[in-house]
Amino acid sequence: MSPGLSTFLVEAINFLLLAGALGWLLFKPIRRALEAEQSEHAEQERRVAERQQETERMRAEVEAHRAALTREFERMAEEAREAAAKQAEALLAEARARAEQEREALQRELKRREQAWREGLEGEAATLASRAVLRLLEWLSGPELDTALARAACRELQSLATHGGWGQVVVESAQPLSPEARALVDSALAGAPGVEFRSAPRLGAGLRILTGAGLVDASASGLAAYAERALGGAESSHG
Repeated sequence: MSPGLSTFLVEAINFLLLAGALGWLLFKPIRRALEAEQSEHAEQERRVAERQQETERMRAEVEAHRAALTREFERMAEEAREAAAKQAEALLAEARARAEQEREALQRELKRREQAWREGLEGEAATLASRAVLRLLEWLSGPELDTALARAACRELQSLATHGGWGQVVVESAQPLSPEARALVDSALAGAPGVEFRSAPRLGAGLRILTGAGLVDASASGLAAYAERALGGAESSHG
């Protein structure tokens, strides 16, 4: 080998050794820096992943809370609707009951007024009938009417005679009885222990006989009162 070639080889080897040593010495800090940067980048990625997981967890919790609130609101709304429906039903039932009570009260008031109106008409009709009978008997007054009423009273006395004794007898009339009417009364009361004749101007035509067995009223006022009672009773029964 020539001296020039060997020198070249030695220098080449020395250069390579020097370059390797320098590369090893210079690459180690760079590699450490790269490794540190990679480690820091990995740590950042880990933190980002953890933050994403935390964000997802919080989002899931928010969604769950929102769903729970939605269900709670729906439940409260349903309860509110049911309560409102029940309250409306109760108010409607109360209004119906109140309307029914008012209707019944109105019907009772109408019936009461109708009854009062009817009774008023009955009273007026009975009063008119009584007055009509009185006027008719006044128009027909005379001995014939007194005799006819005495005869009717005597027939009533015959029915009373079956119930017992006469007892004390009082005969009342507005005017003294005619002889014929007096004879009829004396004949009907034959056997009475005592007969007293009294004047009663308010009786009008006819006579009234009070006995221990009962009362016989064949006077104008009595017949008018009877007509008034009969008419009032008939209309009340018809009503």
